[in-house]
Amino acid sequence: MRKCRAEEVAASHQVLTAAGVQVSIATPGGVRPTVDALGLDERGGVPEADAQRFRTYLDGLADQLAAPLALSDVRLDDCDALYLPGGHAPMADLTQDADLGRLLNEADAAGRAVAALCHGVAGLLSAERQDGGFTFAGRTLTLFSDEGERQGGLGDKMPYHLESRLRERGAVVETGPAWSDTMVLDGNGL
Repeated sequence: MRKCRAEEVAASHQVLTAAGVQVSIATPGGVRPTVDALGLDERGGVPEADAQRFRTYLDGLADQLAAPLALSDVRLDDCDALYLPGGHAPMADLTQDADLGRLLNEADAAGRAVAALCHGVAGLLSAERQDGGFTFAGRTLTLFSDEGERQGGLGDKMPYHLESRLRERGAVVETGPAWSDTMVLDGNGL
């Protein structure tokens, strides 16, 4: 798996485990995720104190991160929900991952909660119906907007714009102002 955003993994994991949720980490092929250095740096908008807190937290997850489950080995019966953290890695590693697509389709059919943060929503693109249509077409989603990509300086360097791609696939996309915190709920947790 390519680089994940430290704060999106660390902060999410911390909130979930503090609430008593047992979190299992899984990646395509069980490959160890790497942290985007900008996610631990003021150049990436992360103050040093926060970066140090994220480093410390991730160090506590070192064993789980060193040997994540392979998505191919994950069974929905072992999960109450699916959560996709952000970073740019999901845009490359998850959009066509058949194992993630299988899990998302099964979760949707079973009415299980599915949640995604920021660029993690790209993983939803892996879920297709039997007829090739997008499983989450017609569903309301939010994500890191195309405008945010342009403002962040990566717009022209991105392989695609996530907001535009999801709209093309039939999702109803709601975004707040670029860089804002926006949440939507549709169906079983999207």
